[in-house]
Amino acid sequence: MWVDALRAANRSEKTIRLYRHYLGLLQAGHRSPWAVGTGDLEAYLGRDGWGASARHSARSSVVSFYRWAWRHGHLEEDPTRRLEGVRVPKGQPRPTPEFVVRQMLRDHPDRIGFMTLLMAEMGLRCGEVAQVNARDYVATPGGLALGELLVHGKGGKQRLLPVASERLHARLSAVSGWAFPNGKGGHLSAAHVSVLMSRALPGDWTAHKLRHRCGTVQYDRTRDLLAVSAFLGHANTEITQTYVAMPRDALAAVARASAL
Repeated sequence: MWVDALRAANRSEKTIRLYRHYLGLLQAGHRSPWAVGTGDLEAYLGRDGWGASARHSARSSVVSFYRWAWRHGHLEEDPTRRLEGVRVPKGQPRPTPEFVVRQMLRDHPDRIGFMTLLMAEMGLRCGEVAQVNARDYVATPGGLALGELLVHGKGGKQRLLPVASERLHARLSAVSGWAFPNGKGGHLSAAHVSVLMSRALPGDWTAHKLRHRCGTVQYDRTRDLLAVSAFLGHANTEITQTYVAMPRDALAAVARASAL
């Protein structure tokens, strides 16, 4: 019933799976969910081995469940009402270096190179890359861009992005059906795309850092944080600031402005 309520609130299946995972971990240590108190939840969230993001996700899952349970009369009191919030340190931008991007495109002319272009130039997430389909790309000859790609983002949100790269335009124009089929009539999963990219990228660089590269380069060349935020599909510019590394010349300009 709780999962039905989450779906009714239009939570994504990924979020629902994550919430059920963390609630399952809580359930493993207690006979009944109705016997769990605030102290039990604090002990659960304070377990060893979790980082701030894991604690934040676990807290969100139990808050969602117990508030639902309280609203529907399964509990007389919500045990999460007195829980402290989880402080998550602000993320730091770590864009993939240009030489790594060039190496990826040089060494992987296949689907890995295509994925690299979509992430490094368009800032697509793994799940968005996985869902690229021929029907979502339209060439716009004579327009401000070479074409427009409809991106299927998190939580069912969509955004229409202009494509300005000749190389990416050529790859998208050649797509028939799913760009990255799974051999079963559908497309690859986001997790599969992430694994493929992690195996191909050198060192500890990840697919998500290619998205950081996209936002950083876009801001460096335009200085328009609002437009970059919209392009990446962020809910607000505060999130975008954790992706965009500050250009060195911007800091130098600020230093010159305050020089006596």
